[in-house]
Amino acid sequence: MSDMRQSAGAVEQTFDVRGKRYRMATPPVVDLYSGMVQAWQAEQPDILATAAKACEKLQPSLHGAVWEAALKLAERKPGRGDLETFLNSLAGQAYVLWTCLRKHHGDEFPTPADVEPLVGELSEQRLTEMMHKTGIVTGEAEAKN
Repeated sequence: MSDMRQSAGAVEQTFDVRGKRYRMATPPVVDLYSGMVQAWQAEQPDILATAAKACEKLQPSLHGAVWEAALKLAERKPGRGDLETFLNSLAGQAYVLWTCLRKHHGDEFPTPADVEPLVGELSEQRLTEMMHKTGIVTGEAEAKN
């Protein structure tokens, strides 16, 4: 498979679950990555709300340090390990499958959460094989569930 076709989102395949055929299209790599970062961030705890609660119980002289640390944490971007952990979660697997299905099944699956039952219907091996065929997952470590 051409890396150019994969990065442009031109690789497609079909699969069947519960007697229904689904058509997957590999999303453009940029869309997949930027959306994955946003999905990872949505899974994170609300750092600023936690800081606000903490400040309610602390002396005002400590508030500045709490907010400084909270802002630094809130601005943190996910590293490779964070994204690998996310990809191995149900939410991460659903996100990746959703990005592949939305071109042809966007009405049926408007959000990644709508794909979670479908992920549950697929075996780990089957899901990994599908991701390998589309080129999204390429390494053994990335293919683990």
